[in-house]
Amino acid sequence: MRHQGNNVNFDWSSRSDSTIQWAAFYSDCAHEIKSVTEGHRITLTYNLYVTDSGCGSVPRNVNIDPQTLPFHGLLKSLLAEPGFMKQGMTWT
Repeated sequence: MRHQGNNVNFDWSSRSDSTIQWAAFYSDCAHEIKSVTEGHRITLTYNLYVTDSGCGSVPRNVNIDPQTLPFHGLLKSLLAEPGFMKQGMTWT
């Protein structure tokens, strides 16, 4: 991933196959996905919108542990199902 002169390489090849690896970045970041030679790749694309909370400012740096989010547990259980998306799937 490249953004404003910074390059980041996510290499999960040595990670355990029992964990979910993920990366999140803004749409203006240039990125490249290299071939997946083992396992699966799932791509989620969505837009996040921030509304004025009434306090006058939006925090710039927010660190969130993905395991604390409800979506993490749901996705983890779906991926554990042997028949989940066996033929692949796309949504538009």
